[in-house]
Amino acid sequence: MGLFNFFKKIKTENEVRKWQNREKPYFKIETIGPINGLVTEYDLNNIRAIGTSKRTWWYLLEGSNKNVAIKDILLLNKYIAEYAKSNPKISKVRLYESSIRFYEYGRATENDDFTRLLVNPYTEKGNLKKYPLILKFKTLSNDEDFASMANGKPNIFGDIHYLKSGDIGKYRVIIWIQHNMYEIKGNCK
Repeated sequence: MGLFNFFKKIKTENEVRKWQNREKPYFKIETIGPINGLVTEYDLNNIRAIGTSKRTWWYLLEGSNKNVAIKDILLLNKYIAEYAKSNPKISKVRLYESSIRFYEYGRATENDDFTRLLVNPYTEKGNLKKYPLILKFKTLSNDEDFASMANGKPNIFGDIHYLKSGDIGKYRVIIWIQHNMYEIKGNCK
């Protein structure tokens, strides 16, 4: 009887494919809780995690958190423009609000396909890190990135590292245009 029950549970090929392609559920965190010594514009209450490792949490950027991320990412345009003065190949490259890739429901993505916030506040000894929050941003998905190489569309991605005070401490912007990479990085404080 057990063998027949097993065969009853086997799904059709379409059902299996539908299950494999389903949207992966993200779990909701009620609150990260106050992180002593950390000041931030990001609302760390009711934020959804997309992945975890030992002491690291990745979060989706929605609502007011998305607005904070956009504001900070667009600040990087001044560094891109400054770098472009010495490199005319990227003179027209800019970050635009509409080009920043955020998670969208129903779109197949991987964890590194969109802009997200990394919350990793503590060292091994439990002290607050110098950069407890890191914003990882992208303008194209991994698939779009390969297609952009052929048509000359720039792919821009990078990191913004926040100090304990909530200010931007350092940044890194990488621009790929037709198989050429340009890296812009620096400290803000």
